[in-house]
Amino acid sequence: MFKFLLSYFKFLKSVFQYNTKYSILFTQILDECIRLGVSFILFFIFLSFMVGAVCGIHLTSMLKGMFFTEKIIPVGLKNIFFLEFSPAIMCIVFIGKNITAIAGQLFFLKTSGHFDNLKVVGIRTSSYICLPKIIATTIVYPLLTILSCFFSLL
Repeated sequence: MFKFLLSYFKFLKSVFQYNTKYSILFTQILDECIRLGVSFILFFIFLSFMVGAVCGIHLTSMLKGMFFTEKIIPVGLKNIFFLEFSPAIMCIVFIGKNITAIAGQLFFLKTSGHFDNLKVVGIRTSSYICLPKIIATTIVYPLLTILSCFFSLL
């Protein structure tokens, strides 16, 4: 177990030692932001809108016959979406969609021999491939969560 943990920490160290130009890193981050977030934005809008409608109908039907006033329904929906739905469920959907895309891209690079070509040129493959994906994910996910909150309440 310690051997695998040590190799994981070596991998993390190699990921954050970026040795190429920062302009290349910036363009890679922009490409990954577009690939990871912008390409799935319509899917997130549709999913947020549908789940928001279902939760709204469900909460309204549950609280309609009780002694609660109608003013508590929007507050309940706001709490449901800001605290539960958007951060948790959208994270599951975001990771599920993007992990398959990243794994497919890495498999293509491995089978086509691009890893070996990058090593011959002198580029660290772990930092060149993984660091832009990590930074793009930390940028895109909060933006998609905010967008999900907005369209769920809409």
